[in-house]
Amino acid sequence: AVVSTQSGHYGRGIQILFEFLAMYRALLLVVVLAIILPRQGYATCPWVGFECNESIGCSYGCNNGFCWSQCKGACDVNGDGQCGDCKDWCWISSSNGRFISCRTDVDCESVNENPCAGRCMI
Repeated sequence: AVVSTQSGHYGRGIQILFEFLAMYRALLLVVVLAIILPRQGYATCPWVGFECNESIGCSYGCNNGFCWSQCKGACDVNGDGQCGDCKDWCWISSSNGRFISCRTDVDCESVNENPCAGRCMI
């Protein structure tokens, strides 16, 4: 009877160890994914509450009836075409150089990579 009590005690300890290792492994996976995914082109955008072009990390949307987008200019310090963390922005230009009108942020989705209709503003 004494032996079975001790093996039961050790069995619980091993079970706790395996549970800890499983949680540790899951946490390690989350950390590794958090490091790897941004480098695979899954960028985040700095402006919360607006649309996000995740392929280049640029926020965009509709403001006062016109489309705007985050600028790549000064923020693209390493030349990878990503917007970065800077919150500079510009009005988006149409093919004829005019501002693009909109009613909602989603209206600007198809034009969010168009060039700026002027200089970037902070």
